[in-house]
Amino acid sequence: MHALGRLGEQIAMDYLISNGHSIIKKNFYTRFGEVDIFSKIGNRLHAIEVKTYRQAYLPIGYKINWKKQRRMIKCTQIFLDRFNLWTFYVQFDLIIVHGDQVTHMENIFSLTDV
Repeated sequence: MHALGRLGEQIAMDYLISNGHSIIKKNFYTRFGEVDIFSKIGNRLHAIEVKTYRQAYLPIGYKINWKKQRRMIKCTQIFLDRFNLWTFYVQFDLIIVHGDQVTHMENIFSLTDV
C-alpha cells in the first residue's frame, strides 16, 4: 500500500474513533479482496472502504463499482463467519479523504445488493 493510502486510512480511523466507533480490524484480506476497516458502534458493524485523493475526487460510482461491492460483501461474509459476528447489522460505508477533509458516506449498499 502506498504512503498516501496508509495516511488516508489513519485519518479515517481517527475520524471514526472521534465519532464513537470502535475499530475491530483494519486491512482484512481474503482471496476475494480486502476491506479497509471494520468498525462497530452499538449493534452495527461497518465495513468501510477508504479512498484518499490529492486532487478533486470523482462521483461515488467511480469508487465502488459492482465488482468492488461484490468483493466487499464476500469478504464481509467471511469476516462475520470467522469472528462469529452474525448478530450485528452490517452496513457498508465509503470514507473519502481529500486533504484534511473527511466525507463519510454511510450505508451505500447492502449484503443483498449482489
